[in-house]
Amino acid sequence: MEPANDDSDPAHVNAAGFVRPDNDPRQLAEFFSVYLSYLEEAGHSLDSLSIQNEPEATSPWDANIYTPPRMGNVLEAVAQRIVADGHSTRLHGPDDAIADFVPIYLPALLAKPTVASLFDAVGFHLYGATFYPDSSTVAAEVAPVANAAPPEMPLWMTEFSNTTLQGYGSHDEGIWQAELIHESLVNGVSMYVMWNLYRPGGPGEAAIAIPTTPGAHGYTVTPKYWTLRQYAKYVRAGTVRIEASSDDADLLVTAFRDDAAGKLVAVAINRADAPRWAVFKGANLSGAPEVVRTSQLESGASVSLDSFDRFADRALLMPARSVATLIWMLDPWRRAALRFRSAVEVHHARERQRAESHAQCDAVPAERRESMALQETDQPAHRDRGRYGCDREAEQHRRDAELLEQVRRAGVHRREHVLQQLVAARRAERRHAEQERELRGVARAQAEQHAACDRHHRSRRAGPHRRALEEPDRERLLPTQ
Repeated sequence: MEPANDDSDPAHVNAAGFVRPDNDPRQLAEFFSVYLSYLEEAGHSLDSLSIQNEPEATSPWDANIYTPPRMGNVLEAVAQRIVADGHSTRLHGPDDAIADFVPIYLPALLAKPTVASLFDAVGFHLYGATFYPDSSTVAAEVAPVANAAPPEMPLWMTEFSNTTLQGYGSHDEGIWQAELIHESLVNGVSMYVMWNLYRPGGPGEAAIAIPTTPGAHGYTVTPKYWTLRQYAKYVRAGTVRIEASSDDADLLVTAFRDDAAGKLVAVAINRADAPRWAVFKGANLSGAPEVVRTSQLESGASVSLDSFDRFADRALLMPARSVATLIWMLDPWRRAALRFRSAVEVHHARERQRAESHAQCDAVPAERRESMALQETDQPAHRDRGRYGCDREAEQHRRDAELLEQVRRAGVHRREHVLQQLVAARRAERRHAEQERELRGVARAQAEQHAACDRHHRSRRAGPHRRALEEPDRERLLPTQ
């Protein structure tokens, strides 16, 4: 939506207090920049921003409708302001209600240079043909989004809700939602967002319902909360979906590798009206997994190894209409190697993001560049070649590859020693990097102080201006200097 910059000016807002679509988009850009600053000061930086929910949808309330060209122009103004004001927030969209509109809107957004440099994911909803209890339409809805998205760009399903109007939601609704999550993930979606987390009253759309009767207290946790929890609690951000299959059409399974935690996670759904025994097989599965299950009689319950519903390490009884999550901890040396690889990947991703941030400067209007100069963090050092530039990055890639090769070649009795060396080396590098950042921060603070003095004394004569800049330097000199 486009919140009003000044509600007191009726020429710029409509009855609901929104900026008119034909107004200068820089007003909305200013609003979002102020809002992002507020979140950052509160310690809750926003990872990704979408400026309009369902831009093509006509609503019974007063709301904004964007055409693709208009949305591209407005989003470009917002993106330029984000870059100019030094925010780290990225962008996603267009968050169309019907996925078939994504191929119409997305090209207009990515045609804008600053938007394209900040665009992280394609957002969409499933309100075209998908409804409870049929999840078979998900693949057809995701297909046009996947075809329109650039290669390797994540697909985010940012809203879907439906209900049978049965009170706060039935157990079958919870199972149907689990099926929708499964179908979305296996068709390439990397984020599934349920609408909505909590809501006053019914009719069963929310994971948590709050009573609306005056004087009533408490809340109701609905079945959809528990089936969503089977994924959300154990499949964390950064995990990678790996191949998994089932011989039973009524037994669905997805599997994930969590390198940071050293875990393998599988989520299984029995959508049949009868119980099923499931046997889990895999080359990297070792030991008995932790099992958490939701069924008509259970809500996120742990299933212990001595339960009659488990047999040996791999077999689990899946009650009728149930969801189970299985978590395997990998052996110690493999967990350490995965954590090291994950740290290396995060490091290189951050380096690439810094390089992209510098490239964005070329898309920023000239009048914004002066303010950006004082807001850069530790990025300028990466522009130089040699120690801080491309040569260092190539050297880091080479060293990481050598260290991983040492782990692979080390015998079983030496792996722990090699991994300890890798951890110690990584800690030393982290301390060195922190020292470098601290030194750059001191230099940056001094530069900002001089710049402030320069702006304050710019209108004065050269003599007082020079003395005002030299005085802080003399105060910092030690007696021996």
